[in-house]
Amino acid sequence: MKKLISLLLLAVSITATAQDIHPQDSLELSLDEVTVEAPRVVQRTDGRTYYPTAAMLTAATQGYTLLEKLNLPGVRVNAVSHTIEALGNTGGVQIRLNDIPATADDLLTLDVKSVLSIDFMDQPGVRYGEGVAYVIDIHTRRATSGYAVGTDLTSALTTVQTSDEVFGKWNSGLSELALSYRLGHEHARGICYDEQTDYLLTDGTTEHVSRSYTNGHRSHWQHNVQLTWNMADDDRYTIQTRLTGTLTRTPHRTHDLWFRTPDRQQLTTERQTARSFSPVLDVYIYKRIRARESVTANVVGTLINSHSHDFYEEGAPYEYETHGRSSSLTSEVVYENRLQPFTLSVGAQWQQRYMKNTYTGDVNSLNHIHNSTLYGFAQLKGLLGQRLSYTTGFGVSNVYFHEGANHYRHWLWRPKAALSYRLAEGLRVRYDFEIGQHVSQIANIADVAIRLNSREWQVGNPDLRPNRTTQHLLQFSYDRPRLSVMVTGIYKLNDQCNMAYTERTTDADGQTIFLHGQRNQPSCDVLMAQAYARWDIIPERLTASASADIFRCFNMGDDYTHCFTAYNRWISVQAYLGRWTLTAYADNGYSWMEGETRGHTAAETTLSVSYRAGAFTLSLYAQHPFNPHPVQLSNELMNRYVQRELRVRYPSYGNLLSLNVTWTLNHGRQYRDVNRTLQLSDRETGIMNR
Repeated sequence: MKKLISLLLLAVSITATAQDIHPQDSLELSLDEVTVEAPRVVQRTDGRTYYPTAAMLTAATQGYTLLEKLNLPGVRVNAVSHTIEALGNTGGVQIRLNDIPATADDLLTLDVKSVLSIDFMDQPGVRYGEGVAYVIDIHTRRATSGYAVGTDLTSALTTVQTSDEVFGKWNSGLSELALSYRLGHEHARGICYDEQTDYLLTDGTTEHVSRSYTNGHRSHWQHNVQLTWNMADDDRYTIQTRLTGTLTRTPHRTHDLWFRTPDRQQLTTERQTARSFSPVLDVYIYKRIRARESVTANVVGTLINSHSHDFYEEGAPYEYETHGRSSSLTSEVVYENRLQPFTLSVGAQWQQRYMKNTYTGDVNSLNHIHNSTLYGFAQLKGLLGQRLSYTTGFGVSNVYFHEGANHYRHWLWRPKAALSYRLAEGLRVRYDFEIGQHVSQIANIADVAIRLNSREWQVGNPDLRPNRTTQHLLQFSYDRPRLSVMVTGIYKLNDQCNMAYTERTTDADGQTIFLHGQRNQPSCDVLMAQAYARWDIIPERLTASASADIFRCFNMGDDYTHCFTAYNRWISVQAYLGRWTLTAYADNGYSWMEGETRGHTAAETTLSVSYRAGAFTLSLYAQHPFNPHPVQLSNELMNRYVQRELRVRYPSYGNLLSLNVTWTLNHGRQYRDVNRTLQLSDRETGIMNR
């Protein structure tokens, strides 16, 4: 009887306080011997929703450190270098704030205490674009008063590498004004490169070439300024404008390269300088039409002005410059109606891009490129009964490309369906099917040829066409308040896909040369199995996560077949000890094979400790400990004409120690649950590089 009365009182307590509970608060109520705890992970049709614990929100200093602590499956987050990437070369990771794409500055200036939940979509819907493996959508509350100023300063102690951000946000009633400036600088010295290549010449003989250097160095600067103003009236409307300016400079990237054959050796020099400037203006509007209907629209204009200079002298001096100008206009309109028992979403995306790239010197070419993309989509999302949820939609895309006498127009229907069924409490099975497309980079389509060395050239292919991709996913997941387990299988088929090829020919002097490019070839298919687990060993104190993946790649070219199996794995442990936070992370890098190139990126090991004191947080990161010369990249070309193995080492990344200092001052801040941000800038320059 006592238990029954306790349960009734508990139900009344939950009902009475439901309006005061935020998702990031620990939903744990205790009465006598009865305890109810809500799960930190909620399953969705297209992924999962994570509710960060109070310990995570207290320990995190900005968006990157918060995502790092979630340990999302299939994603590597590096809070030091401010990068987020999908493991296994499966595609890109799209970060959003309140459903709108976000920038690095948005994550670095994120008020972590305003975060409500984080949606992790491993099967993004029809509106998220091409080549996106995962979408991470961070939901926050919007400040209505006060101001916040702060810094996020990161500096390496063992090499020259910095990333410094300063920002300020001012809120008054319905309006917010935000200004941020970010400076990034890196000067890497002692870069080591080793390449062993065998060329099969036209006379049937094989030439072995060795290229290596140990004194390479690279300097890079980046300046970024963002000015944002928005005005929002609860959930009725939001208007936001943002002006962004990015200036990048590579004042020098040089090295002395030894070129060796059985007959001779030569010490050559390679140099490159580059700079670019890109202003972006975006305007975003959200309007709620009725209680269940809304429309969002945005327009983004991007300009990119770039210049680079390349020089090397293997075989003979080769020098050229590129001057590039690119302008684009990107827009999107989405209508949403939250009907019963489903939600209807209909929208369209459009982009128009113009590029003028001038190559002078030993590369003499002028490219005028017109490229446009139109994409329309519709989607239904809802529930059938108490156990089955579904998402079904379709899209149609049209890609247009025009350069000189070369042009094409490509249409593709893109259906998508997802079903999720609850087998038991916390146990769910999910199946997804989707047809999408892959569009090659403009640089691979432009009609230009660049010499890579004395034997090899990189050439564009104006006849390259987009290709269709078909993906099937089957997933079993089990979620409890302290344990999450997920097993996923994915089979992805790429029909008539863009894959690299190598041709052998002779130049005007009768010397054998090799041309590298891309063309549509039969298929490049991937079979993947992934197991992931996250366990809160001690709630709010100790958490462990681990993942293991198996990738099987099937590359079917016009004149070759290559299969490859890769095993990728990582483990992470985090401890929250009051003001102290300890983190250990390790993975074996990731391997892949596409076409005839098999690659492997560096394994990563990171140890970090942070201490919070009021508005300050001090963090120390150790990367690649006990490894003075980590291999950052290795790959192997398995072509019948050219067989190559290469490795690149960055000694400055070995035993790397970095210090991060964050400071935030808030005054008079109050929040409500509305916030809209936008960043859809274009980064495509259409310039081919060595």
